[in-house]
Amino acid sequence: MDGNIEILGRAAALARDEGFAEGRKLGAAAERERFKAIVDVCKGDGKLLVVALDLAVEIPGMTAARTVEVARRFAKANSPANRDTLPDSLAQAQLRP
Repeated sequence: MDGNIEILGRAAALARDEGFAEGRKLGAAAERERFKAIVDVCKGDGKLLVVALDLAVEIPGMTAARTVEVARRFAKANSPANRDTLPDSLAQAQLRP
């Protein structure tokens, strides 16, 4: 009787480990697809790609589309061409009473 319980325990442990291994494979494949989508969207824009990949690593749950959208906003806000059009927070703070 104890031998059967031991065999069932080992079989359950093997099945659980196999399930974890399959889950890791599926997760890795999903991450590869997410990073591939980010790279495809950012073709030709190296700065955007760097920011998007950095975000993708820092926030793993964010979709590829959202990652690129946030990266675009960040890159646009930090662009030297836009510095004159964006408000100067220090100047605004000095104007407030």
